Amino acid sequence: MRINNIYDKGYDSGVHYLDAMADNIAMGQDVGQTEPQWLNVDTLADNATAPQYLINGILETKSHGILSGSSQSYKTFCVIKIAHAISTQLHFFGHEVFSSGKVLYICGEGGGAISRRALALKIEEGGFNNNFMILEKPLHIDDEVCMNWLHDQIVKIKPLLLIFDTFSSLAMDTKENDNSEVSRALKMVSRACSDEDTCSLVVHHFGKDKERGTRGASAFSANVDFEFTMSRTTEDRQTVLSCKKMKDGDNFDDLYLTAHLVGLGLVGQDGKSACSLVLKQSEQGDSLPKNQQTAFEAIKKCISDDGEFLIDGRIVVYEGKIRRCLSDIFDGTTLKFNAFAQVLPGLISKDLVKKEGKMYWL
Repeated sequence: MRINNIYDKGYDSGVHYLDAMADNIAMGQDVGQTEPQWLNVDTLADNATAPQYLINGILETKSHGILSGSSQSYKTFCVIKIAHAISTQLHFFGHEVFSSGKVLYICGEGGGAISRRALALKIEEGGFNNNFMILEKPLHIDDEVCMNWLHDQIVKIKPLLLIFDTFSSLAMDTKENDNSEVSRALKMVSRACSDEDTCSLVVHHFGKDKERGTRGASAFSANVDFEFTMSRTTEDRQTVLSCKKMKDGDNFDDLYLTAHLVGLGLVGQDGKSACSLVLKQSEQGDSLPKNQQTAFEAIKKCISDDGEFLIDGRIVVYEGKIRRCLSDIFDGTTLKFNAFAQVLPGLISKDLVKKEGKMYWL
């Protein structure tokens, strides 16, 4: 079944009918080729089921989404961990995995390091049961010929999950700031997976302003079933996996993760031992990493000394003062100009610092 023929396979809901009609119009086909189906909502309600998950509370079945984050926030390490969990049916940071099977990985950047990252995880947690497969060469996810080929591979292999890493390296003819073009590319991904109910996960980047999150068009958030983000919180290889959107279920609580060094038993040309990283759930309890604790104490003093009262009783400081405060406290370190973007988000995610617009309070 080719991508441009999937439109004709039939749809099982009124919503899907509207999608099919729009697709047929776009392709110059007769709208009447697709017959509408009116569904009785009482019947739907009587047959409702709870959200179904591949990874409990994390990844819903038949869902398509995005994982975005800033550079060096360990996005690829996270998706390899997801692939390992599904390949082996071992838990994903304490979340049960209900099914195991094939995972296909389409890598557009950093492919040379994948083998070392996979080896590190294999050393720490065991192999992938021969279920994790990476495409030898990248393909273009916004090209119909490539996606037709991939669709045939999905039908043949029947993977549970398809990973694209990253959008920008695989979508060669798509403008990231154009909603219609991004929507088209994401739709091609989901439809390539539709025959086998394969989930898909697209890795993407944050923009220059990390507080605004995912880079590019709003379609990256609007046209997916789920949206995950990863934010590096400190220099100590700590990161936070967050859920911004979930198709049917509730957003899961933030997962605090730390990247641990793992020796690979390999020796480089310089005679030094090669290492890689494996993500593990942080065991920090109620304590804060050193940089977060330093920032938190500085912010508390800033609010106490320079805070302004609002009508509802809050004592707030504005963004400019927070930036100066963090710059001063980390003067002489590499965080002098980066603490606002790298350390503060961790305090906000833990609800230690509250934010609304450009106002901050405790």
